[in-house]
Amino acid sequence: APAGRAANEPVGSPVSREKQHTESAPTARQGESVVMARRPGGAVDRDDFAVRRRRIAPPGDGEVLIRHQVTSVDPYQLNNMRRHQQVGDIVEAGCVGVVVESNDSRAPVGTQVATYSGWTEYSTRRLAATEFADRALGDELDWIHVLGTPGVTAYVGLHDVGGVSAGWTVAVSAAAGAVGGVAVQLAKAAGARVIAIAGGSDRVRHTTDVLGADIGLDYRTDTFERDLRTAAGNGIDLFFDNVGGSLLRSTLPLLTASGKAVISGRVSAYVTDEGGPAHPGDPDTEQRTVQGFLVGDYYPTRLLPVRAELARLLEAGQLTTVVSEFEGLGSAPEAFASVFRQGSPYLGKRVVRIARDQST
Repeated sequence: APAGRAANEPVGSPVSREKQHTESAPTARQGESVVMARRPGGAVDRDDFAVRRRRIAPPGDGEVLIRHQVTSVDPYQLNNMRRHQQVGDIVEAGCVGVVVESNDSRAPVGTQVATYSGWTEYSTRRLAATEFADRALGDELDWIHVLGTPGVTAYVGLHDVGGVSAGWTVAVSAAAGAVGGVAVQLAKAAGARVIAIAGGSDRVRHTTDVLGADIGLDYRTDTFERDLRTAAGNGIDLFFDNVGGSLLRSTLPLLTASGKAVISGRVSAYVTDEGGPAHPGDPDTEQRTVQGFLVGDYYPTRLLPVRAELARLLEAGQLTTVVSEFEGLGSAPEAFASVFRQGSPYLGKRVVRIARDQST
């Protein structure tokens, strides 16, 4: 893997393709997209999706045509699919790609951009000022992980919401994942003592050996709750939680009197009945501060400053981009399903590799 990055080998296999043939001129550009074939139920299934080929609209005035190199899979997409995406829609997701045709003087051909275009090879759009992804700060993998939504979410949760401070004890759940892995590194950069919670010995070892956590704990072991109490010592000042459910309920009593739990996500609640309130009415926990947040609420004023700080830490070697790549757009459904699968071996940010070069 390149310097400053840990990466897994490409994995995944394509789903069957449903081709949508269109009449077009021989020179018309075409590309593949993954659409929602049916609304997902309790568990994510590959048959919820289909790969379709479509004609790509050329850019109009002020628009660009982007060829995407990587696209994202994230837990929150499941709620989008269940609530507001329509069957037949391209699955909404973050992407990083390269401008291949341009009618925008700000974005000549070759410009790297990070957009919310979905699981698709190409997209045509007008670019917002925040969608330019400076190559001097990072490549497409840096921009979809550390400099992208996972990194911004971890930073806002720890600093803006959690107020992390040097000397604190910070616990992070799903610490080998996309957001949790950045949170571990940011907490260490802030001078905190970090307890990383993950599932499985390999993932726990990753949190200490690669991400720099002081203590790594496996929540699947029979001794986890006892080990967590021991690791907490005089108490946890900040719990950065990506899971919810029973793990949150186990951790709340270990917060200090002024401690806070910051809720970044509730992966356990997406496909199970986990994720409910922690010990409602329990006097030992009801006085603790539990605060959720939506990172998008911070974008208008905080996105650019936070990205600048993340880029500084990346350049300084205090942040590492960690990705697990799935090869080919057709592997997106499998990559997405793996997010919710217990025992998944993948580390860091799961990304779908669409293209490896910057050509048209």
